[in-house]
Amino acid sequence: MNNYELPNDVSWCCLMRWLSISNVLGSFFELLDPIKQFMEEKGKSFPELNETQWLLDLAFFTDVVQYLQTLNKSLQGKEKLISDLAQTVFSFHHKLKLFTKDLQTKTFAHFKCLKKISESFPDIPVETEEYMNKMSGLAEEINRRFNDLRSLKPSFSFLENPFAIDVVSDGCPISSPITKDTAAVELELLELQEDERLKGLERSGVSTIEFWKNVPEKKIITYKKVCYETYFNL
Repeated sequence: MNNYELPNDVSWCCLMRWLSISNVLGSFFELLDPIKQFMEEKGKSFPELNETQWLLDLAFFTDVVQYLQTLNKSLQGKEKLISDLAQTVFSFHHKLKLFTKDLQTKTFAHFKCLKKISESFPDIPVETEEYMNKMSGLAEEINRRFNDLRSLKPSFSFLENPFAIDVVSDGCPISSPITKDTAAVELELLELQEDERLKGLERSGVSTIEFWKNVPEKKIITYKKVCYETYFNL
């Protein structure tokens, strides 16, 4: 366990092993007893399988990697808005705070593997300070990597529902540094908001992706340019 560190990357940045290690760890943890029995029958020695601290570390590592795998899967797939991806990342960041509190209180409501091992050795106290430090480090890394995304969060409302924006009172919904031509964006949005066909489409309950597919490009020339510039400058 000392040779491993918690992965800090999401799926497009990390090594391929992190995409499957969650399943491997989960299966290994569930089969601990049969594995011990098998090793004994074969006369093989692996003392770590009977060391409480090693088992606790394994359980914690398994729980965390499974959460990271869930995050990875949530960020994959087609036709997802940046607002959806941002929501997934930000909610996971908040979950890490909850996980840290869970470790502090030693309730382990969110660490089923760790809870299982701790209950197997009720007379041995579980030291969670190092685990809490791991959670804090992971939270800091996510915050660092997605800090720019957080700064763009106020602009996401434009994607989700352009008709809910009061351009006259609130101004351009797309903030700097995404675009400097806020005046052009404001004018395009006002024209879009007066399109009865698009209003009806939005009220019909179509997905946000389908809505934007039906918006004529000539209505969002500046906005489209902003999207391209933002993408290629990432």
